[in-house]
Amino acid sequence: MKKNLFFAGLMLCMLAMLSSCDKKKDEPNVVDPVGSVVGTYNGNIDIKMNGSTIGAIPAADIVIAKVSDKEVSLSLSNFVIDNLLTEPATIKIDKCAVAESGEGYTLTGKQDVTLSLPLLGPTTCPVEITNGVIKNGVFTLILTVQAPVMGQTIPVVVNFTGTRK
Repeated sequence: MKKNLFFAGLMLCMLAMLSSCDKKKDEPNVVDPVGSVVGTYNGNIDIKMNGSTIGAIPAADIVIAKVSDKEVSLSLSNFVIDNLLTEPATIKIDKCAVAESGEGYTLTGKQDVTLSLPLLGPTTCPVEITNGVIKNGVFTLILTVQAPVMGQTIPVVVNFTGTRK
């Protein structure tokens, strides 16, 4: 009888221990904004100056790569504008901040980029992400390039819309 009571007590203790063990609590769904936007996006580019279209690049690739837990780099290779650039350029912004925004993510950043311009040769031009949104795998980007043209600085607006490859 003592033996049965001992085993019953032991079983109750084991049952109490097992039932008191915490199951994995519902942890909040941790979102990695940088990991969510990294990739290659393929789409079309429309280039405007003074509100008029001055060029287009079909099937362009923009690469977004991780720099840190909160930043990415953005790179557009083989960027060409007929009659404005003397050779293809790479527009790269080394540090773009990524933030969650509603159901998507926003990118912000700016950097000086060297472009080869007629009569001026290699010229430093400020480039800024005016609007960068990634939502449901679609990347909408507006870059503003401040280009010196005929003695004045004129904003060249680069519109990109594409999807992740």
